[in-house]
Amino acid sequence: MKPKLSEPQTIFPDWQKWEFRGSTIQTNPFDDPPRNFDISGIYLLGHFTNKLQMKTGASPVHLNPHVIYIGMSKQTTIRLEGRQHEKVKKLYREIFGDKGYKYLYFTIWSSGWSNWSLQNSDLGRVKMAFLRYYERKLLWEYALKYGRLPVLNKL
Repeated sequence: MKPKLSEPQTIFPDWQKWEFRGSTIQTNPFDDPPRNFDISGIYLLGHFTNKLQMKTGASPVHLNPHVIYIGMSKQTTIRLEGRQHEKVKKLYREIFGDKGYKYLYFTIWSSGWSNWSLQNSDLGRVKMAFLRYYERKLLWEYALKYGRLPVLNKL
């Protein structure tokens, strides 16, 4: 039987300061998820020196001119943890001179699909195809508006 597929609703929550990103470090084995378990999704990084820059009006959040990176991950929390994204963080520091990440913000659209549900099944591969498509769609829309990719995106 063919599974019923539909495009998930994709709404990004408010921007959060870089220092407030989550962690997958286990502190209580009864409450925390298993090691390497995470939720897949799309995340945006933005560089904002004031709160007014975060406003997009009626435009989608990914079309804010201060968006500096659009990315997809099967493990969004792990991806944004300190041990990940060293190249992007290094480039951010070089371009913006913000060594303490004071003006770096993020927002994550969580698909609701665990990284485990994307493995070794036809439905998992279909979900992964949507995530890849959606990341590229956001990048394309950004490029159409600004004539370039976000400054930290290097395809």
